[in-house]
Amino acid sequence: MKIVHITSLSETVQAFLFPLMEKLIQMGHEIDVITSDQDAKLKNSHFIKANNIAVYDVHIPGKFSPLKLFTAYSTMLELFKGLKPDIIHTHSPYASLIARSAASSAKVPYIIYTSHGFYFTEQMNWFKRHFFSYLEKRAAKKCTDYLFTVNSEDREFAIKHHFMDKDKIINLQSVGVDTKVKFNPIRIHSNIKDAIRKELKIKEGEKVFNYTGFLIPEKGIIELLQAFTILHQKYPTTKLIVAGEPRDRKEDKKYADKIKHLIRSNKLEQTVSFLGYRTDIPELLSITDVFVLPSHKEGMSISSLEAMSMGVPVVGTNIRGVREEIIDGKTGYLVPYQNISELFKAMEKAMNEFNVPDERCRRQAIENFDEEDVLRKQLHIYQILETNIKKMEEGGQTDEENRSKE
Repeated sequence: MKIVHITSLSETVQAFLFPLMEKLIQMGHEIDVITSDQDAKLKNSHFIKANNIAVYDVHIPGKFSPLKLFTAYSTMLELFKGLKPDIIHTHSPYASLIARSAASSAKVPYIIYTSHGFYFTEQMNWFKRHFFSYLEKRAAKKCTDYLFTVNSEDREFAIKHHFMDKDKIINLQSVGVDTKVKFNPIRIHSNIKDAIRKELKIKEGEKVFNYTGFLIPEKGIIELLQAFTILHQKYPTTKLIVAGEPRDRKEDKKYADKIKHLIRSNKLEQTVSFLGYRTDIPELLSITDVFVLPSHKEGMSISSLEAMSMGVPVVGTNIRGVREEIIDGKTGYLVPYQNISELFKAMEKAMNEFNVPDERCRRQAIENFDEEDVLRKQLHIYQILETNIKKMEEGGQTDEENRSKE
């Protein structure tokens, strides 16, 4: 089969989709990607080159812009007509709305949408929440064959509001973590930990807090720094490491400037380390005592699951997705949204009560969020669709023949 994956950002492909793509290629399928890849980082990556995956650079706006969305829709429509895929699999909110519509118009046989967290959240005002919910429901009914969610709350919402047949709404329970090899604490030797500590100037006995991810407003970095400032005043032998970068958007660069100002004004230059983009996340987690995720919205955070897989407790916001990851008091602590005082208290409590690697944290990741289980669910659907496509090619009836996109 010819399968096209679509995302707004090329980083999404690299962060989440390579394991699925690898499995599909091993099964003999052809993979293409449509995403914003102006700097060609994805196109020139080793995995993409090694597997002869075509990457089509299409600018897909991250915000609601009718003109830009229509331009992206028109481009995708022409691409789908030319590529003639058997399946398109979309992954980002705006990209998915326009890609599903374009694929339906181009008569693509099957359309899968993985919602990495519905765009509408409990923090949105009533109008925005219902508007974006309506758009998701309309797209699901009219031009979606399977809807994958990464948390149970989104699946329950979609079923309750009759997005589509509940048997076609499947909870993947995250995008999955490689708990067996990559994020397994036993593979990180003590000499590697010592080298990381030396690089980051972390002394023996100092407690290390960690945030890994984009430096963007919805991740709550400002709240993290404010809570850590209070913590560090009480416990001077604490350090915070931040691995990640802002996205290439004006508002995110302004946010990064606010972060720098906060660091300077609180004299945290020697205490908080901004590491930029890193590929040695398991090694950084191996010297981490507490992982902190003060997000305003999530689908199902992969960075916190990676931390748990390494036996690190997580302090996270009590929001959709995150509250399915953290067992409060056992694998970390849940805190109210944008509450700096409670965030500080939970960070302090986690620092004093957990010893890493904590087996409860690791067990939670292995039993509920292992990558192999997530891939198995998706590949099962792909096998069903492959069987249906073969039947169509042979002129027979399929299980999907009476599907309704009305």
